Amino acid sequence: MLRFKICTTPFNLSYVPASYSRCTTNYVNLAKNEFTRKQNLGCLLAEIDRRYESLYRSGMIGSNEYLLRLDIVTVFAYFDDASSPPFPIAEFLSSAFEHRRTGERCAGPIGFNFSSYIRDYDFNILLPSLLKVRGLKSKMNTFGQLHGLLFRMMFRDFWAEGGILDIPCIFALSVSTNNTYDAQEFTHRILGQQYQKLGPSSLTDRYFGCMGLEVSYFQPPGTQAPLAFYYKLGDLLNRPGRDLVALVAVMETFQRIYRPEIYAACKAANGRFTSSLTNNNFLPPSIHYDRLERDQILGPLQAKLAWNKFLKPNLKRLVQFLDKCQDLEVDERISVDAVKEGLEVAKLLGETTK
Repeated sequence: MLRFKICTTPFNLSYVPASYSRCTTNYVNLAKNEFTRKQNLGCLLAEIDRRYESLYRSGMIGSNEYLLRLDIVTVFAYFDDASSPPFPIAEFLSSAFEHRRTGERCAGPIGFNFSSYIRDYDFNILLPSLLKVRGLKSKMNTFGQLHGLLFRMMFRDFWAEGGILDIPCIFALSVSTNNTYDAQEFTHRILGQQYQKLGPSSLTDRYFGCMGLEVSYFQPPGTQAPLAFYYKLGDLLNRPGRDLVALVAVMETFQRIYRPEIYAACKAANGRFTSSLTNNNFLPPSIHYDRLERDQILGPLQAKLAWNKFLKPNLKRLVQFLDKCQDLEVDERISVDAVKEGLEVAKLLGETTK
């Protein structure tokens, strides 16, 4: 039987990355160096607070009586009969609003940023093989299927027997590079102006689609470019305004560090916008994120870790477990049979994944 369990870590000035967290995750990466950790965390959290206050004043009615607090949520997966330890299959942020005077807390949104070792495997090992290895191009329908099913199964409304999360996640990420977006008439008081992506959906959009999530693009007030919001159907515009303020404040701050060419650009998107990492007219962030290290070193290492520590030891267990999941209610974006087919592909590739 597949099981999940949760570990929660406060994300504050005292944060020290756990040994199981992905080094490429934004909040982990900026805190991995013990000599610059305090300074980086101080700069980041101060900027999040400033953006939170700014967005609250512009989009909400009345004074802001609450401070924004963040935690890191790690979801581990394991099998009852496995000797291998639980594996961290997902990590994201959860938030709370703390009353400035009384200290009373109320729950905020969960999600923000999404971290996944299995996604590293999919994009660094599986996808290149599907595109290049003879005979595997016909298996592209398997891409993202296992990851998507495991994500959905973490939620009780999808898998009542084993899910552990009750609140749907909502994420705000960078738009895909080298894509064009057109401004629309609709403007939300907090999310800002809506944009529409031109052309086919991106690989990232389809990947999040396997997770059961929709995508919309908005450029919040004071943001230099649209953000991509991933959410369960009907769970974006119906969110409380304070939740959206928190989401934008946190993720826009991260994106200015992660992709300053887009989100710290000196010229804001206006009308038709094409995202590009070749833009040289931007404000350098105070915290450095090494994308080259992520793409060439850390990402591939994390992909191999996912294979060696979770997929390889549990291939048979996953297939046996999926045989019992045929009655799960899924949509057209995911198939239990495609997940099983993807595990067969992973098994074929396993001999070359050391």
